[in-house]
Amino acid sequence: MYMAKRIGRSTGAPETRVPSASFPLRASLRKALTEALRGFLPLQLASLVLNGATILLALPALSALFRLVLAASGLPRISDQNLGMVLAHPGALVLMILLVVAALAVVSLQLVTLIVLVHRQQCALPLQLRPVAEDVALAIRAVLHYQSPLLIVYVLLVMPLGGFGLFSTVTRGIAVPLFISGEMLKAPVSATLYGAGLAALLYVNIRLIFTFPLLVIEGKSPGRAVAGSLAATRRQSWRIAAAIGIVAAGAGALSTLLTEAVVLAAALADRIAPPIAPAVAAGGYGIANVGSAVVLSFALVVILHALTAAYNNRRTGVPDRTPPPAPQGPQLHRRGRSRRRQAALVVLGLTVMGATAVQSASILPAAGSVPANSGSTKIIAHRGFVGGGVENTIGALEAAARVSPDLVEIDAQETRDGRFILSHDVNLWIVSGLNVNTYELTLAEAESIDVSVGGYSDSMVSLIDYVLRAEELGVKLLIELKLHGHESPQVVDRLLAELDSIGATDHHIYHSLSSEVVQELEQKRPGLRVGYTVAANVGTLEGEPGDFLVVEQSFFTEELAALARGRGKELWVWTVNDPDAIRTFLRVPVDGIITDRPDVVQSERKSIDDERGSAPGLRDALDKLTLL
Repeated sequence: MYMAKRIGRSTGAPETRVPSASFPLRASLRKALTEALRGFLPLQLASLVLNGATILLALPALSALFRLVLAASGLPRISDQNLGMVLAHPGALVLMILLVVAALAVVSLQLVTLIVLVHRQQCALPLQLRPVAEDVALAIRAVLHYQSPLLIVYVLLVMPLGGFGLFSTVTRGIAVPLFISGEMLKAPVSATLYGAGLAALLYVNIRLIFTFPLLVIEGKSPGRAVAGSLAATRRQSWRIAAAIGIVAAGAGALSTLLTEAVVLAAALADRIAPPIAPAVAAGGYGIANVGSAVVLSFALVVILHALTAAYNNRRTGVPDRTPPPAPQGPQLHRRGRSRRRQAALVVLGLTVMGATAVQSASILPAAGSVPANSGSTKIIAHRGFVGGGVENTIGALEAAARVSPDLVEIDAQETRDGRFILSHDVNLWIVSGLNVNTYELTLAEAESIDVSVGGYSDSMVSLIDYVLRAEELGVKLLIELKLHGHESPQVVDRLLAELDSIGATDHHIYHSLSSEVVQELEQKRPGLRVGYTVAANVGTLEGEPGDFLVVEQSFFTEELAALARGRGKELWVWTVNDPDAIRTFLRVPVDGIITDRPDVVQSERKSIDDERGSAPGLRDALDKLTLL
């Protein structure tokens, strides 16, 4: 036992398993809010310092370690297509394990430090650097245990995928890629399964919520901490979920009020004093950035206070509404600080917050306030316009033609008889109710199948019939050759021959998730415009084939866009449907947006082109803080 040795035994508390007990919702939240306000400044300062150290020190170190992984594997990037190659290389595998353990240590350090501070505050111990550091070091030893793989799964997968990883910059971006969630939500059955999966993740996170408090306070091993958390949350899940939901809703409301206040100030400056409006917007951006971080940190501290109070209640038998007894003995430090030390802490906290706000304000132009040439961004209707028909059908094509996108994207798969049918899904169960794969069907059999998505129904259509109808409508296509693993070795030749037969090959452009297909198209038809599409990518895209690159929006970075432009290639993103995300990518600007909502992209592009003043750019910049 770690903190239990320093604190728990001095209170006479037994070091036994944590039993299930009531979690009084109102009393726990009231006590947590009171304690969080009482220790507001030191805990917020600690949180800001931890986040700053993570951004300035830990993230560069993790990035350097990742580059060593790439160097050892001889690859420029890690993607969904080459991950197996990385893991098969012994040196790269060892470095990858070190990278994961280092990421666990960084995230755990942030969480452990706050739990130590919260627990010491509740036990009336002073928040002095040396004893806090000693407690943190002891707790980290409990984290870096031979059972750490349990924590790796919990901290780097279960927590962020369940929405519990927002407290750390390392885990904030870990989420289900939007192209996966989008596919799951397109039909009732898959949407139900996806919702059930999210609910299960939320439930698991609630049941494991005491894992780190038990690691820190009792010094339990990861396995025992997980078991203890499961025991402590038995029949209490709904109360804990309600407490977290109330705190999260309050934090969201405060962040929204802060955003609206700074945007309102910028709008007033636009109207009353236009010359200083950019400075007002920049200052507002810095204030909102720091303020949102403080709100998020404060919400986390409130939740930790509630959990720690509940733990202490179960361990000591002290009711939640009563402060735990102050420990006695040689470990007790002086309570309170001198006024001079308190004043120094206030000055230091305000200095850190002010410096962070100024630094944030200085990057506002890069975050979206500079007028963007959004009109240069191509609008690509994803599989037609699914707001007017079933994807990859004539109905969706005709609906897309009515909103006039720059391109319509489609998916072509080879059938059993060497022809091509339009379908994104290899197995047609979700869209048709038939448990059959496209490669098992002839073209005629596939064309006889009816598909239904989003309240629309239509028949599957051949590539030739679709292209002919597109040419009648004057619609240019972005044709993806989608591989299902059962195509013939001549699949590229057959695709070109089929389009040659109607004289349409040179009228359209192409892309594929397969670099081999892209290279083959470039070699056999040098005059065609061909793009390389990447689903999941971490690293650079140097040396990749294609005239343009298409990346899934979750993996977009402005550095990647700059690299592509430096090589004379366009960078497109897919599949972007959220209006805030659309505005963000229009402001970058990216060269193309593949979307299910081409009408919304057109509307947002016109809105950006017509806007005046700094306030709209400020609002989009604040939205971008959560998007990228």
